[in-house]
Amino acid sequence: VLPSGIVLDEVGTVQDVEVPKSGFEVTARLNENFAFHRRVSIAVDYLSDGIRFRTEQVSALLVLETEIPVATKDLSVGEVVSKGDVLWKKIRLEAEPSNLALNANDIIGHQVTATIAMGAPFEQNSLRRIPVVREGDRLTLESVFGLVRVAALGVSRQDGAIGDKVRVILLSDSRLVWARIVGPGLAMVVP
Repeated sequence: VLPSGIVLDEVGTVQDVEVPKSGFEVTARLNENFAFHRRVSIAVDYLSDGIRFRTEQVSALLVLETEIPVATKDLSVGEVVSKGDVLWKKIRLEAEPSNLALNANDIIGHQVTATIAMGAPFEQNSLRRIPVVREGDRLTLESVFGLVRVAALGVSRQDGAIGDKVRVILLSDSRLVWARIVGPGLAMVVP
């Protein structure tokens, strides 16, 4: 049994084996610590009445069969991806995708940073989260110490989306601190 989404593309041959007339079974198994590779070795077990009497290693080529999000139209730099801009397409890959955005949450509502052609997959480096804070914006900074919550005002020194870590100048004493954006105009001080 192969992990979900993995299919055999090509299997090598095994040597001739003399088998019993009844109670014969062949099973195949992958290494317990399976990690996707295009070419793998599969253990083929020959069983007679449930008892293994021979094992051979057989080479096989695997492909990853999965659905990926692709663009339904050409998307230009600066556009924000909407739900209607994304279509899920079944494909076969010979390697695990490394730069593809595979989750709708990593695509929808994000801004295009490099042109994406109709039918092309969404790549992580072609999208960015939309900044909710711009350089120069005033922020309420909060810091929590146990049960005590302290708030201060500051000015962002860079653009940032929710979850981004940005530099902020405190208005009270002009110190530079780092804060994580939690919403428009609001950030939490980070160590």
